[in-house]
Amino acid sequence: MKVYAFIALLIVSGAMRSNRESEKMLCCNDYAFKLPILYSSTISRERFKCISSYLRFDGMYLREERRPTDKLAALREVTDMFTTILSTIL
Repeated sequence: MKVYAFIALLIVSGAMRSNRESEKMLCCNDYAFKLPILYSSTISRERFKCISSYLRFDGMYLREERRPTDKLAALREVTDMFTTILSTIL
């Protein structure tokens, strides 16, 4: 379940354009930041760092070959699986 929470937070941070923020800022409880409660209540910062250190979506060597034609090259397999799952549910 924590991996699902991790992926959901990645999607939300991309949608909120906070995907360049460090995990320290995203999990901060200071209300000056965008959605601190969502991040800190979903997953702990330590768990987020642990999952992000082990989880890789693609090989970095092949990414450069695909990047000129595919902006989602780093996440293509994951987004395709996500789209397939959503199409079966909806």
